[in-house]
Amino acid sequence: MRIAKQRKRPEGRKPALEGARGRFEEMNRAAVLAFKAPGKMSRLKSTLFGMLPYHRQAWPAGTLFNSVLQEL
Repeated sequence: MRIAKQRKRPEGRKPALEGARGRFEEMNRAAVLAFKAPGKMSRLKSTLFGMLPYHRQAWPAGTLFNSVLQEL
């Protein structure tokens, strides 16, 4: 039987699991911050409603119209 010594890790490197956990926490934090800014949730709702086959008969708040006036 041969017993090998345990290898030491270099001080500057992190284990792969710890690095993956850090990236996951960063992605989670970014996803939460995406909905905390003002107006983000209403944009998400309007995008989701736009994907539905049935469209509501109303104009969302902040809709702008351009028109040309004609004389009769």
